[in-house]
Amino acid sequence: MKAILIPIFFVITTNTNFTGQETESMAGTFNGYEDSIFNFTDTDGYSMEFNHISDEAKDMVDLTDDKYIGKLFQVTFTSESEIDDQDEEMTVNTITAIKMLE
Repeated sequence: MKAILIPIFFVITTNTNFTGQETESMAGTFNGYEDSIFNFTDTDGYSMEFNHISDEAKDMVDLTDDKYIGKLFQVTFTSESEIDDQDEEMTVNTITAIKMLE
């Protein structure tokens, strides 16, 4: 029985798409929207890419509009670790709230 349960447990745990989620916040300059990715740079020069934006955040600011490029924002986001098609772990960032600071 153990010989069957151990492989089943291993398959279930390794095929789980979401392995963790945490909420963070950053102040960053919006660099643009390209190929469905929102790109920001923080005050230390660190670049962050956001793969998704929540409906609530979309209602706050339309980041697909070029008029926001170069503007400073407070960005609240979640980070989730997912397993891609090649069984490699990747981080997916989702904007959950956004506020223009300038």
